[in-house]
Amino acid sequence: MIETLPRLKNHKAFIFIDPYEYKHIKPNDIRDLLANRNTEVLLFLPTQFMYRFDANGTPEALKDFIEELVDIKKWKDPDSAREYIEQLKEAFRHYLGAEFFVDTFTIQKDSKTLFCLFFFCSHIKGFEKMLEAKWEIDTEQGKGWNYTNTGSLFEQFKTNPLEEKLKDFLKDHKRYNGELYKFVLTCGFLPKHANEVFFNWQNNDVIIVETDKGEKVRKGSFYIACKYYRDEGKKVKLTLR
Repeated sequence: MIETLPRLKNHKAFIFIDPYEYKHIKPNDIRDLLANRNTEVLLFLPTQFMYRFDANGTPEALKDFIEELVDIKKWKDPDSAREYIEQLKEAFRHYLGAEFFVDTFTIQKDSKTLFCLFFFCSHIKGFEKMLEAKWEIDTEQGKGWNYTNTGSLFEQFKTNPLEEKLKDFLKDHKRYNGELYKFVLTCGFLPKHANEVFFNWQNNDVIIVETDKGEKVRKGSFYIACKYYRDEGKKVKLTLR
């Protein structure tokens, strides 16, 4: 399969990988598939079983898989399967580098079984489309499908989780709209979510929104979108007061 991809110069490829156990797929396989920059990959991993094995004596195949992603000495023992997934996602991001985008979608079929789809691509617009699909399924948190299908997960938070992340990102920094667009996506949220936070901040005089020359812009104009990201991503800059 990998050998045929370089010949698809004028075509896009979407590859779904459902390996017979994780030992039949290596992180390097994902990197090779993405190399032509015209391919998106959706990888299914039995993360519940991987987490269980990791906690009860790591088998050699799982150890090899993790070691290719990260120094096994730096691998932390997660407290849950969800933490295990988050750690794998961050390891994939570090392994592939800033040129590629990685996200996850969890599938919880019962109280003890949690699986995960890992999505990989090289184009930020494709990444945004994947996030849109996630939020259509999980309208409350954009993380995955849950068999219980109950209430908002945001009820657990006293504050909006994106708002807290944006505050940290903007703290002591002026950030351009392009930087913010990419940051919001990598946090698993959509531009509309960022716009809601920024509009609220603007109404409460929490942020300053201006051009590079220090000129004021029309209220509600944050330019958090792919088309502005492609156009240098420096249409406006935001600063916390």
